[in-house]
Amino acid sequence: MARPKLHHTPEEKLAANREKSKRHYQRYKTEIQAKRSYKYHARPKKIEIIPADIPSEQNPAQSKKLIPYKQNPAQSKKVIPNVDRQLAYWCGRVERVAVKLEKSIGPSSFHHVDTVCTQYLSSHDKDDINDAIIKISPLQCSINRYQDEILQVSGVSEEWQRSEDVARSVREVIQNLEELLCTAMVGYDDLVSLHRAKKCMYQL
Repeated sequence: MARPKLHHTPEEKLAANREKSKRHYQRYKTEIQAKRSYKYHARPKKIEIIPADIPSEQNPAQSKKLIPYKQNPAQSKKVIPNVDRQLAYWCGRVERVAVKLEKSIGPSSFHHVDTVCTQYLSSHDKDDINDAIIKISPLQCSINRYQDEILQVSGVSEEWQRSEDVARSVREVIQNLEELLCTAMVGYDDLVSLHRAKKCMYQL
C-alpha cells in the first residue's frame, strides 16, 4: 500500500523542504558554523589595486565636460517584450543548470557523493569534500534566482515545477556533501563508523 501524501501543493512541498533544512541546521548548527568559518578563512584573499597618483589640481580649461550618454535604440540590449519570451529565457537557464549539474556529478548523485566520501576516507583531507561543495554551490545560487524569476512570470506552473525539480537535485547534493563535511570536522572515526553502518544522509 502506497504511503499517503503529506503535501499536496508546491507551496506545501516548498515549506516542508524549508522546515527540513531548518531542522538539519539546528541539529548540526555547531558543525555548519565551523565549516563556514573554515571556508571563509580558506578562500583566496582579494588584492587591493591602488591606482596611480592623480594630480590634485587640474586646469579647468583642459578638463572635458561630461555629457550624459544616450544609447542608440538600435544598439541597446535585446529586450524580451512579452511573458512567453521571458518564460522561455528563464526556462532555458534552468536547463543549463541541469546540464552543468550532470556534467559535474554524473548521472547519479549517490555515486558522486559516495565517491567524494571514499576519496576523503582514503586521503583524510577535508578539502576533498570542501572542494566538491564549492564546485556545486554556484549552481544553487543560479537555480534559486531562475526559480524566483519563473515564479514572478508564470506563478506555480509546470515550468516552475521543473525548476523546483532541478533545484531539489542541487540541494540534495549540497546537503549530503555538507553533512559529510560536518561529520568529518567532528571526527574522522565518526564518519568511518557512519559510512560502514550505511547511516550517512546520502545512504539513507
